[in-house]
Amino acid sequence: MKIAILAAMDEEIEPLKKFFSCKKQTGSILSYDIANWHHFELIFLKTGVGKVTASIRTTQLIQQVHPDYILTFGTVGSISPYLEIGDFIISDTVCYHDVDLTSFDYQYGELPETCFPFPMNLDLITCVKQAFIKSSMPYHIGLVASGDVFLSQTKQVERLRQYFPKLLAVDMECAAIAHVCCMYSMPLGVISVVSDFAGEKSVTLHLNALEKVSFSLADGLIPILTELENQV
Repeated sequence: MKIAILAAMDEEIEPLKKFFSCKKQTGSILSYDIANWHHFELIFLKTGVGKVTASIRTTQLIQQVHPDYILTFGTVGSISPYLEIGDFIISDTVCYHDVDLTSFDYQYGELPETCFPFPMNLDLITCVKQAFIKSSMPYHIGLVASGDVFLSQTKQVERLRQYFPKLLAVDMECAAIAHVCCMYSMPLGVISVVSDFAGEKSVTLHLNALEKVSFSLADGLIPILTELENQV
């Protein structure tokens, strides 16, 4: 069984590979790392930052590698006042936060002829929840939204809270990955860790916390794979 493990940046993908002996697979279209764990073949892919790059590389991955499941890991900026830096999030849905077709009677964040919001695979949600519980990794579950902007202004945060009252956090890739997975009927799980509070101090907070929180999130990978192995 093939499990694809995605993250946007080196700082996020490298900690996930620390448990495995990975081999580089370099192709003309797509390069990734591969490792074996029990009866799983693991594919580690850095998607790059932003919606377009992430969606292109996810599409290439699905077409070239044909994974059975995709898990995406990454850092997020908190929108919810109840989250702290280092908190873990399991997404049950994701959506775009920079799409506005409300003039045509769509909901804010909704695109025509696709899911809104994008749902996550229920079996993967269960696996991640059980893994975090058994590993004593407290988590929140809910909505994460993506857009091609790093939110560094309070007014941006307040605007999103108006549109999405239950929004937990934001990133720049997961909705684009979910969009591709929805079109390909690919099971997806989105797992995140808070690196900053979206707003005026977000850049400094993110840079200071990035390495530490990425390693803490990576500690959940083996327990997640263990739970998934028990289900299949």
